[in-house]
Amino acid sequence: MILTVIVPLVLIIGVGFFIGKIKKIDINPFVDFLLYVTVPALMITSLVENSTKLSNIAVMFTSGIFVMLGLWILVVLFFKLFNCRSDGLKLSMAFGNTGNLGLPVALFAFGSVGLAQALVYDMSTAFLIYTVGIYAVSKKDSLKEVFRMPQIYAIIISVLLVYFAIPIPDFIFTPLDLIGKITIPLALIILGYKLTEVKVTSIKFGLLSSAVRIGGGLLLASIFVFLFNIQGITRSVILMQSAMPSALMSMILAQKYHSDPEKAASAVFISTIISLVTIPILLYFIM
Repeated sequence: MILTVIVPLVLIIGVGFFIGKIKKIDINPFVDFLLYVTVPALMITSLVENSTKLSNIAVMFTSGIFVMLGLWILVVLFFKLFNCRSDGLKLSMAFGNTGNLGLPVALFAFGSVGLAQALVYDMSTAFLIYTVGIYAVSKKDSLKEVFRMPQIYAIIISVLLVYFAIPIPDFIFTPLDLIGKITIPLALIILGYKLTEVKVTSIKFGLLSSAVRIGGGLLLASIFVFLFNIQGITRSVILMQSAMPSALMSMILAQKYHSDPEKAASAVFISTIISLVTIPILLYFIM
C-alpha cells in the first residue's frame, strides 16, 4: 500500500527533475497556472463532490494555522535566543510543502476525501505565507496579497455550494474537474524541476531546518489532534500535512527579497529528500 503512494510520487518528481537537467525552461507560467487555475478548480470540485462538512473545513483550516503559526513563533523565539538572523531560513522551518507534495500524498494515500481535506489545510499554508511570510522577508504590508489568492474565493464558493446544497451543472463541473485533475502531476513535475535549480550550500542548516519543519510540525499536529480528539482520515491528513518538508514558496520568497536564499534553498532540497523516507514511515503508522 505504501509503495503505491511513494513510487508514483518519486517517478513523477523524477520526470520534472530529468526535464530540468536536460533543458532549462521558464517554469514560472506553469507555477502561476497551478496557483491561479488548477488548484482553485480542484478545490471546488473536491469539496463539493465529497460533500465536505463545514465543520471539517473549519477543523482543517484551524489545524494548519495552529501548526504553522505555532512553529513560526517557536522558530522566532529560538532565533532571538541564539541571536541568529535569517528570515529566509525561518520561512523554510515554519511552512511546509502542503501543495506540491502534500496534495499528491493525500490523494494517493487517502483518496478523494483525503485530498479535499488536504486542500483546505494547504489553504491555511498559503494564507500564512502570503501574510506572515511576506511581511517577515519584505517588512511590507502584505495583507493585499491575501486578496489576490484565488484559493480564498474558491473555498468561499465551495462553502456556499455545500451549505446551500447547490448542485453544479454537469457542463460546468466536467471541465472544472478535468482542469483540477491537472494539479497533481503538474505540482510534482514543478517540484522536481525546481529541485534542479537548488544549490546546496549549507548541509548543517538544511538538516536543522528539516528536523524543525518535519519533526516540529508533526509534534504540534499531534498535540492538536489529541486536544480536540480528532480521529479517522481527518486526523491522518492533519498529521501527514504537518510533517511535509519545507515549502517551495519559502525558497522563492527568500530569493525574491534577498533573504538568505542559499540557506532556504538548501533547506528545501534536503528536507524534500529526507521526506521521501519520513513520509512512508509516517504513513505506515497512520494508515
